[in-house]
Amino acid sequence: MKLVSLSSRCALIATAICVPFTAAAGSDCSFKKKIQKGSYTFNISSRPVGDCSIQVIRIAVQHSGRPLTQFTNDPDVLAEDAWAHDLDNDGMPELVVVSRSPKDPSRVTLDIYRLDNNRLRRVQLPELADRAGYRGHDSYR
Repeated sequence: MKLVSLSSRCALIATAICVPFTAAAGSDCSFKKKIQKGSYTFNISSRPVGDCSIQVIRIAVQHSGRPLTQFTNDPDVLAEDAWAHDLDNDGMPELVVVSRSPKDPSRVTLDIYRLDNNRLRRVQLPELADRAGYRGHDSYR
């Protein structure tokens, strides 16, 4: 896996948050979106487990029409949008999934996934070093 410097990670986040929403979770708390980026296809779907407080999110990736890998997660947020973009200019698209808390709609989560040796892995972003003055409530449009 290619190491990304801290300044590159910040640029990666800045790129991710500037892309507009195009979809949202349905009234039944489900989400489904198919994204084509080059020879890669990302199929993102989610469904609630019981009420809307927990979802099962499934991401299936195809390369040139053939199944490549899949990833499943059960977060306490509702998927609202997703897009693919080569955030670190390595020639491979990363997948960004935007989610919102059903309990606190002002809490938005960005999850970034990258392909690494034909596996989809979640990118671990560093914590903010200096939170002084940061209030959250970012707007993603």
